[in-house]
Amino acid sequence: MIRAVNRTLRFFLILFGILIMIPALLYPVLRHPEIQTLIIKRITRHFSQELRSTISVGKTEFIFFNRLSMDDVLIKDKNDDTLIYAKKLSATIRRINTDRNEYTLGRVLIQNPVFSLITDTAGVRNLQWYLGLLKRGTGKPLEQPFALMINNADIRDGSFSLINRSAESRENNTIDFNRLQLGSINGILEEFSIKKDTTSFRVHDLSFQESGGFRVRKMSSDFAIADRSIIFTSAFINCDSSVLNIPLAELKPDSGGTFSNFINNVNLDIQLDKSIVYTSDLQHFLAPVNGIHENVNIRGRIFGTIAELRGRDIRLSSGKETLLDCDFDLSGLPDITNSFIYLGVHQLNSSADDIKSIRMPGGKTLKLPEYFDRMGSISFNGSFTGFTTDFVAYGKLESEAGNLNTDISLRPEGKNQFKIRGLVTGNGIDLGEITGNRDMLGDLSIKADVDMYTYSFQKFSGEINGLIDSVEINNYKYRNISLNGLINDKTWDGSI
Repeated sequence: MIRAVNRTLRFFLILFGILIMIPALLYPVLRHPEIQTLIIKRITRHFSQELRSTISVGKTEFIFFNRLSMDDVLIKDKNDDTLIYAKKLSATIRRINTDRNEYTLGRVLIQNPVFSLITDTAGVRNLQWYLGLLKRGTGKPLEQPFALMINNADIRDGSFSLINRSAESRENNTIDFNRLQLGSINGILEEFSIKKDTTSFRVHDLSFQESGGFRVRKMSSDFAIADRSIIFTSAFINCDSSVLNIPLAELKPDSGGTFSNFINNVNLDIQLDKSIVYTSDLQHFLAPVNGIHENVNIRGRIFGTIAELRGRDIRLSSGKETLLDCDFDLSGLPDITNSFIYLGVHQLNSSADDIKSIRMPGGKTLKLPEYFDRMGSISFNGSFTGFTTDFVAYGKLESEAGNLNTDISLRPEGKNQFKIRGLVTGNGIDLGEITGNRDMLGDLSIKADVDMYTYSFQKFSGEINGLIDSVEINNYKYRNISLNGLINDKTWDGSI
């Protein structure tokens, strides 16, 4: 019995020794980068043939037992365009569980990565095409869903492209989301996780530059892709000048699950909190602010597609007194000239000093008539509806020099010239304060239809028909005066 046990123990000891000796004997061979590279190239060649796509890896080095390094990792799409590329990829392997299809990496370094999402002229996105090949690769569903965890990933000098070849390009000096190019991408990803249909990670110290000049100097955020939506939470973004605090931002793809037609079909939902936006950054998205040098504090919610954009509980402040509390609907962006605009103003406060301090293109400032200075603080609530070339202003304008209720259309006609048409009702308008002739003129109350032109809001001419309810002249109050005639900033031609 003892002899049998000894023989059995001896057999297992010999077997165990052989099992140890085999990898020990192979180790000097397998540890050579040339051998590892050859093995990887054979594997990638096999997958390239299986998937009908170019997959290649340059030099490979696996340092037993947990460090992997690969150079020139390349995956191309069916049109022979680069889908994914990395000049150098190195990783520390923490844990592999093939039974549960789970893989955990420690620190990952990715140098000069390239990621290109391209929609061809047939409307097919290269990533969807490639993922479709992977799904058809085995023809069988995985018994265990794939799971990947990365503790820390360092991205250095990367680039990203979002190209839609089925859409026309734009040339108005704003970011073209059909030809988006980001470069100089650097950042740290932490707690990267892919589980089932959810991808999540934390990014910090992320920086990049768009090909047109827009730059993000520093960004941090929690990031997730779930139910085909891209979700940012607790985001902080420092651009060249602007600073954005975004508690929540969500991008929802179109019905097909793609972002190919970003402007028309991708829905945004962005919540802003205590942020400051400079026009020098905003001009990359909105051409009309190009050359204006201003900044504005903003908070509120912006949602919808770029083409059909909505804003709710928007609060803007700038200068010493300017404050805007509003909702808005914009239809037709990014072409602001032909976009339909609805602006519901809950509160608008400003002053002549704030308006005149706005720095226009070329360093010029706005010039206002002298009577604006005498009106003091100005407030408005109401709405603006229409286009930048023709809109209706409805609401109540209040100032230290009196109040106006307006229901007028305002249409630009030529340089610094506007056509004004509609109903104006004024109460307690201090003509003496506005004109600087307090000894002769007092308060005015009027209701009139106007059809006139104004030139830089300093000169005016046109037709006016209405009723002066009361007006003070030389300390005497005149009442019920009918007006019908032509007027300009110097003369009156009509009946009273």
